[in-house]
Amino acid sequence: MRIAAGYILVTFLLFILHSLVVPYLAVVHVLPDLLLIWIVYIAVRRGQLAGIVAGFVIGLLLDLTGGEGEMLGLGSLTKSVSGFLAGYFFNENKTFQTLGGFQFIISVISVSLVHHLLYFIIFLQGTEIGFGGMVLQYALPGSLYSALVALLPMFIISRKHGT
Repeated sequence: MRIAAGYILVTFLLFILHSLVVPYLAVVHVLPDLLLIWIVYIAVRRGQLAGIVAGFVIGLLLDLTGGEGEMLGLGSLTKSVSGFLAGYFFNENKTFQTLGGFQFIISVISVSLVHHLLYFIIFLQGTEIGFGGMVLQYALPGSLYSALVALLPMFIISRKHGT
C-alpha cells in the first residue's frame, strides 16, 4: 500500500511539473513527456500490468484536464499502449541494471516513438500533414527530447544502485 501511495504522490507531482514547468522547456514546438518517462519507469520496475494501469490512469488524468489535446480518450489509449510496450523491458532480476543503464534510454526512445506515432496518426487525421512530416516534426524530436530528459533519472538510479 505504501508503494502505491508513493507512486500516486510522484504521479501528481510530475503532473504538476509537467503542466507548469515543462511548457517553458519547449524547443521550437517540442516538449519532453515527463509522464511518459514515469510510465516507462513504472513498467520496467513493476511489470507490464502496472505499466498499463499507470498509463491508463495518467492518460485519463491528462484527458480530463485537457493536457492531451481535445480528443477525450486519446491520451488514455496512447499512454496505455505505452505502458504495455514498456512492460516488455521488465526483467525482475535486472530491474536496476535496466533503469540505471542505457537500456532505460532505449526503452524511453522506443516507447515514446510508438506513443507519438499512434497519438499523431489519430490526432492529425484530416490535416495536410503527411506521415513523413509527422515523424520529422513531432514523433522523432519528441522522443529524442524525452530520452534526453530521461538521462537524469537514469544517472540518479545508476549512482544510487551502483550499476
